Amino acid sequence: MIRKRHFMGLQALILLAAIQEYGGKKKVTENLGTSVDTINKYLTILEDEVGYNLLVSDTRGTRLTARAQLLIEHVAFIEDIFTRIYNANEKNAELKGEVRISMPLSVFIALPHDNIDNLFAKHPYINMDSISNLELPNLNALDIDIGLTYVPPEGSDVVIISEKSIKYGYFTSSKYISRHNYPKDFDDMMENHWLVNNENIQVYLKNWKNVVKRAQCIRYSSKSASAVIDIVRNGGGITLMPLRLKEEGLVFLDNIPYDEEATIYLVAKKKTKDIPRVRAVIDYYRSSLERM
Repeated sequence: MIRKRHFMGLQALILLAAIQEYGGKKKVTENLGTSVDTINKYLTILEDEVGYNLLVSDTRGTRLTARAQLLIEHVAFIEDIFTRIYNANEKNAELKGEVRISMPLSVFIALPHDNIDNLFAKHPYINMDSISNLELPNLNALDIDIGLTYVPPEGSDVVIISEKSIKYGYFTSSKYISRHNYPKDFDDMMENHWLVNNENIQVYLKNWKNVVKRAQCIRYSSKSASAVIDIVRNGGGITLMPLRLKEEGLVFLDNIPYDEEATIYLVAKKKTKDIPRVRAVIDYYRSSLERM
């Protein structure tokens, strides 16, 4: 059981080690901001507990006795405990703050976010600021920590952390099928069905541009992936989407293959990628890519 005398003995041991390190009580008072009376008080208490003298004084000054030398060997163990505590605190401090992520909306929609609650629960002091827009991320911006993009990054300060090839397919909705029936094949889809065009995916899926040119009826076009999905979900036609969206309640046209794949790149700044809070978010997105 921890008692009051243990606390006082710990203080006395630390002061004893300080006398050894600084070469006398006066130097200890200068470096630790204590007084000679305080030092004498704690050392007297410890001497009473152990039953022998800790210091000897002569013309050369004050020094530790042989037994006291043995005692302060335990102080190294105490210092190690405090070092671990302080290092852990510094690490936790680095797991606080904002991490800025940039990605186009098309990448955001393709990614699964079902485990985001685990990230937040594990790291309650990390704040994620996701910049999702229609354009490819500017990974050279000074305030961006992490990027997800379909285009390999450029610049010597950016490194690819992970990459994943994404399969695509044609999707529509049950509402559209009930009105227009299921397309028989690719030719039937091109000639007799409505297509919804996500203009941005032509950047990384080159064949989509040819599909759009051949289609007889493009009912809706947008650079916004979320707008395209909303139109399709409400019966507006057929579009190309990542296969992951089979889990989102849309109708996957599995009889019409689309063989071209896109690659999502997870990238980060070389100088900041190993900061603990940034690394935690990197690990989250790497896991998301692996599960696709």
